Amino acid sequence: MQKHLRGEERASRSFSCPYSNCDFQSLQKGNMDTHIRSVHTRIKDQECPDCEFATADPGSLTRHRKRRHEYVPERRKPRAEQTLSTSSASGTSDIIIINSGNRYPGHNPGRSASEVPQAPKALNQKASNPKLNASNTTTQARDVKGGSRQVSVRDMPSHTKLKFRQIGQTSTSEVDKRDLRAELLAAEQEARNKKRKAEGLPLEVEDTPAPVADDETNKRRKLLQDAIELDKDDDEEEEEENEKETERKKGQDDNEDDNSDDDESDEEDDTAALLRELEKIKRERAEDKARLEREQSASEAASREIDIATANPLLNLAAALGQPTNINTTAPGTFAVKRRWDDDLIFKNQAMSSRDKPQGQFVNDLLRTEFHKKFMSKFIK
Repeated sequence: MQKHLRGEERASRSFSCPYSNCDFQSLQKGNMDTHIRSVHTRIKDQECPDCEFATADPGSLTRHRKRRHEYVPERRKPRAEQTLSTSSASGTSDIIIINSGNRYPGHNPGRSASEVPQAPKALNQKASNPKLNASNTTTQARDVKGGSRQVSVRDMPSHTKLKFRQIGQTSTSEVDKRDLRAELLAAEQEARNKKRKAEGLPLEVEDTPAPVADDETNKRRKLLQDAIELDKDDDEEEEEENEKETERKKGQDDNEDDNSDDDESDEEDDTAALLRELEKIKRERAEDKARLEREQSASEAASREIDIATANPLLNLAAALGQPTNINTTAPGTFAVKRRWDDDLIFKNQAMSSRDKPQGQFVNDLLRTEFHKKFMSKFIK
């Protein structure tokens, strides 16, 4: 009885084919639509305007265009009722009224580059279904077999172009043209002025040099700096060179003020003179260094010969062997006597010999011994 009742209830909820002389029934509306399209109306497959995909289901075609070609359909207002005129096998035409209520009947394919033939609107009810109902056609199976992919925007390549430094972004050529020494001096002057201002002192007046725009002038300035650095070790030469440099700078300033047309020739002459002076300074320093090395080696050889000739090898064997006087007694190969481990004040009985001496007396208290006092003053204080 229960099976009978379930069958009756299922039959009451099933959909029956609206065409005459057809007893097809189905519990699902989609299966009924597929039956009507494939058996009665025989609607031809609709082709996608953007690819070779074709299907008889307009909903599948719309979903395909949305998923593959980013298609956006045009929505229409829902219709309360839709009519469909069909022709039966006997030749009579039947009118079927399908009540859809307020539900949207289906997606409209919309406008595209090529018009797509549309099926009757009564058969387009399952187009809004988000599920993918794959048909048995080969094209639909081949389209669904690959599956869909979802790629995040953060996973996509973003930096696809190589960027270079533009003008004003501290490129190599711009850094080479900058006067870093002048900038450093200006920054130091600004820091000193800020400190003096905080202390309430007057600000220092800085002699701002004229701006340098030529590369030749920068080269001359670098050569001057190299010459000054080479003269730092020799005090006398440094004073002389500084005087020469100041006189030369004054002469250059006077010449520039007097003769503005001969600037280029003066700069070339100054550069040549600086190069000659640099070569001369390098040559003199090399000669002085070689002379000092020769004198030192000669003095060492003479002192060693005197020690070997005059000293007694039995009394001064280290000097005879060419070893230095202050040597480590623990090193192997030396003949110096090692100091015994008990060669200290606390291990010797000096009561008789140290009566007259105020220092170094023998005591029984280890904390008041000379060894303990030296140890504490050396490592603890």
